[in-house]
Amino acid sequence: MKKLLGIVFLGLLLSGNVNAGWFDKLPVLACEIDGQYITYDLRKYTPLSKANPNTKLLIFDPKDDEYMFYKYIKESDGTMRNLRHTVNRYSGIINLSVSPKYVQGQTGGLAKSLKTEVSFNGICKGVK
Repeated sequence: MKKLLGIVFLGLLLSGNVNAGWFDKLPVLACEIDGQYITYDLRKYTPLSKANPNTKLLIFDPKDDEYMFYKYIKESDGTMRNLRHTVNRYSGIINLSVSPKYVQGQTGGLAKSLKTEVSFNGICKGVK
């Protein structure tokens, strides 16, 4: 009985850390988008599960084939823009979609933040 209890205890102890720290293993991407070189340190992005309304850098749980992350930018006129990035983990192709300007909290702001005004494509290195 003691051996069985010990095995169950060790199993629970070790299985609790299976997904711990996967955000520490996110890559730093060196990308070329529309002739400009941009670096994205995905370790600095906040996971969706820990985000709050003031979060400016947001990342969704990585899928087997892609990373998806957002950056919220406050414009000088008080409006916001949403930059949506999707990176294919195998090919390194990045798609960047820029939303139209919107006022945060205003009626229709959420719908505008999800629309695409301009989009760009590029290639990234350092994708895992």
